[in-house]
Amino acid sequence: MAYNASHRFARIAPRKARLIADMIRGQPVDAALTSLQFSKRRGAWFIVTVLKSAIANAQDKNADVIRLVVSESRVDECSFFKCF
Repeated sequence: MAYNASHRFARIAPRKARLIADMIRGQPVDAALTSLQFSKRRGAWFIVTVLKSAIANAQDKNADVIRLVVSESRVDECSFFKCF
């Protein structure tokens, strides 16, 4: 089952944020959060908020958070972030 979250109208260039979104794609959630916390890029802060929101959405539906994996993370034009 997919749990998603999004962030709209972030004030960062999509090209810069895509580097961070590509970095966490396919990783387990705890590894993705760890790598984002130690990243020095500005876009990591935006992606962390979206990822934490997706984790909270999964917890609301009684999902096992330890087994979650970031299956898709993308940044569309106009800085629209999505994590699944």
